[in-house]
Amino acid sequence: MDEWELNIENIGYFFGKHTFRFKPGANIISGPNAAGKTSLLHAFQLLLPKSSKVIDPHFLNSSALTGKVSLKNGNDNFFAELGRTSDGIVRIRKQKLLTKKEIATQLVFLTENHELMDAVIKGDFAILKDWFIRMTELNYFEKAYAICIKLDSRYRDEKGKESQKLLMEKRRLQTEHKKFLSNINKKKTEFEKFQLSEVSETADPALLVQFKSISKELGESKNRLSKLKETKRELSSLVPALKRKKDTLELELVIIGDEFNSAKDRIDSFNEEIERLDDEIARMRVKLREKNSEISQREILITNFTQTLTNDTIECQHCSSIISKEKLSQKLKSIEDENLRFKEEKMAISNNMSELQKRREECEKKLHNLKVGLPKDKKNLKKRIQRLNNDINRKQRNLEAAQENISNIQTEIEKLQGIYDGLQVQIRKKSEKKQEIQIMEREIQGELTQLEKQLISTEENLAKIKTQLSWLKIYDVQRRNLKQITLFLQKKIVSVQENILDKINNHLEQMIDELNIPRLKNIYFDDNFNIKIIRKTGMPGDFKELSGLERRLIAIIVGYSIKNALLRKFPFFIIDETLHTADDTSFQHIVDYIGQKVDLLIVTRLGKFHDLEKDVIAQENILFWENIS
Repeated sequence: MDEWELNIENIGYFFGKHTFRFKPGANIISGPNAAGKTSLLHAFQLLLPKSSKVIDPHFLNSSALTGKVSLKNGNDNFFAELGRTSDGIVRIRKQKLLTKKEIATQLVFLTENHELMDAVIKGDFAILKDWFIRMTELNYFEKAYAICIKLDSRYRDEKGKESQKLLMEKRRLQTEHKKFLSNINKKKTEFEKFQLSEVSETADPALLVQFKSISKELGESKNRLSKLKETKRELSSLVPALKRKKDTLELELVIIGDEFNSAKDRIDSFNEEIERLDDEIARMRVKLREKNSEISQREILITNFTQTLTNDTIECQHCSSIISKEKLSQKLKSIEDENLRFKEEKMAISNNMSELQKRREECEKKLHNLKVGLPKDKKNLKKRIQRLNNDINRKQRNLEAAQENISNIQTEIEKLQGIYDGLQVQIRKKSEKKQEIQIMEREIQGELTQLEKQLISTEENLAKIKTQLSWLKIYDVQRRNLKQITLFLQKKIVSVQENILDKINNHLEQMIDELNIPRLKNIYFDDNFNIKIIRKTGMPGDFKELSGLERRLIAIIVGYSIKNALLRKFPFFIIDETLHTADDTSFQHIVDYIGQKVDLLIVTRLGKFHDLEKDVIAQENILFWENIS
């Protein structure tokens, strides 16, 4: 594997051009604070995706206006170019990235203030779970699930508010409706009493009796007319609803008819295919019998020739001449070869018959499934449509009869009204208070008209309220749809979570087994993203009892396992000063292990060169400096 060459120019503490070469595997960078270790890691971060082209100004050297990073490995060349604007903002101008995944920076850079490191060291698994969800596709499913729950709650609240508001308005309108009806009846009664009292003072008894009779008939006719109009309104609203229902059923019938015809066509096609396969199988059987007959004849000839070859002299049965054994043997061999060829042809025919038989069974199975799945509701739909047609016709006849009755009653009312008006004229002519009666009539009639208008307006508002209440059912439909989506997201979240946790736990188990960490037999995540540990004794351990160094080692192991599960093919892994408290043996052990697993491992460590052990110093993959000039 080729070594990695990093060229940087004006990055962080580095002013000017600098070149660093990293060999495959582990590379340790050791030095004191402000020596430029983190600046070197910033160069790697510039080759990874960022949410914005505007970056931290510290990435670019304060004395420079432009900077550049390039990373080479064989024929691969990745780069980033930086520039500082006039207002001091540092932007990325050009980039060729190592990967397009934005989570790479969080997965391959393990620093002291990393969320994962901080959560594991503190034992705060809630923060760890939140970080883990953001790093995976669970983030999108969790957001979608939260949106669905929020929408469901909003729909429920909106429906409750709207329903309560409409019901209160409905009750208010119903109260007003009753009040208006009561006032109208009072005014009518008052009007009739007033008329009768005035008539009794001015008219003779015979005229009064006739007037009462006509007034009673007129009132009864008006009541009948009111009832018939109500019946007509009900029928008028019912007929369109029945027609719409009929249209829906006819559309379903057309769809089922299409499905039925399509299924019948496929059934006919399968029947034709089965007949064709049966003919083919019959032909194959005839061929098979012919081949069996030929093979039997050849076997008889082979037996006769074999017996003849045992004789010392062989005479021809036709000419009595002597035939040589060599010719007879050749003839026998020819017949045996031909018999072998016939057997091979027989085997091929048998195989073809088996394949044809399988195809025929498949066709029969598909045919059976089609017959079972044929639409069975066609006749029922036709009957329902016929019943609806009968209902519509009956309602239409009732509607026409009601209209005819209304016309008759209106004619009768007009006649009675004429008589009634004539009697009123006669009575008023005989009354000395005609002008007063007319004024009172107009006032009462005006009040009646106003009350009737208010009554009609109230009835219209009540109809609107009923329509709006029926529209609220759309909230139930939306909530049912949301419930299906929510159930799907719940299953998807559980599935994705189990899949990712299985990958991470398998890798953790392998790492712990290979690293052989003291006191630890296994580490794994449970379903709630809590880290569980198993001691060497096989007993569960308490995470709080672990030392700070053990927690840091676990954080590095967990971080690398998550990177390996979510970003397996990414070439490098970086650990920045998270192992500065580890002894050299533990430090070298974990570094050597991870260095064997990745193409490039870079580990920074706080300290001076003489702080490292001699066997560590002797390794080639070490960069060391104390300051940057």
